[in-house]
Formats: sequence, C-alpha cells, structure tokens
Amino acid sequence: MIPESKAYLEVVEQIREDHIAEARKLVQNEEIQKGLIDHIEEECEKLSSFLSATQVRRPFKLLETG
Repeated sequence: MIPESKAYLEVVEQIREDHIAEARKLVQNEEIQKGLIDHIEEECEKLSSFLSATQVRRPFKLLETG
C-alpha cells in the first residue's frame, strides 16, 4: 500500500457491495439474509479499520531535554 493512501476504501466498498448483492440474490429467507448482510457490514467495517490502522505508522520524534 502507498502510505496515507485511501484507495483501499474503494476496494472494501466494492467487496461489500458485491457480497451484499449476492446475499440478496441467493438467500431467500429474509431473517437469514438480514443476518448475513449485517455480518458482511461488520466484517467490512473491521477490514476498513484494520487497513486504516496500517496507514498510521509514522516515526515518532523524541524531544530531548537537557
């Protein structure tokens, strides 16, 4: 990944949209479908948060006092 890039957000969003579309198409039971979609949303949010955290790494500057 490119430092400070947010391109991964577009990829995660596309994954989320694709998975939800397939869940709506393939799962007929509304209760199960809703649970699956909720799970997809949660997992994509976790993935976004994890990837965002990898972008935070920066060298720390220490202040020397004499």
